Amino acid sequence: MKGLTKIGAILLIGASVFVTACAPPPPPVTKDELKAITDEADAAVKIADQRESERNRLTEDLDSKKAELKKLKKFHREIKEKE
Repeated sequence: MKGLTKIGAILLIGASVFVTACAPPPPPVTKDELKAITDEADAAVKIADQRESERNRLTEDLDSKKAELKKLKKFHREIKEKE
């Protein structure tokens, strides 16, 4: 039974290779289609750059808030020690 399964698998692989090899080539891309794809890719890159700059800005804001909180905690600790 295993021999038949192996033969079937080999025939199936051979048939898929034959069908793939005989398939017609894809149609060529026109200049308009290529321009549309390029424009879409440029827009995606622009959006990614905007998101990265926003993330960097938010990270800087967060770091400054953390530093401010650390200073306030230190100041609060000093006041408690004086009392």
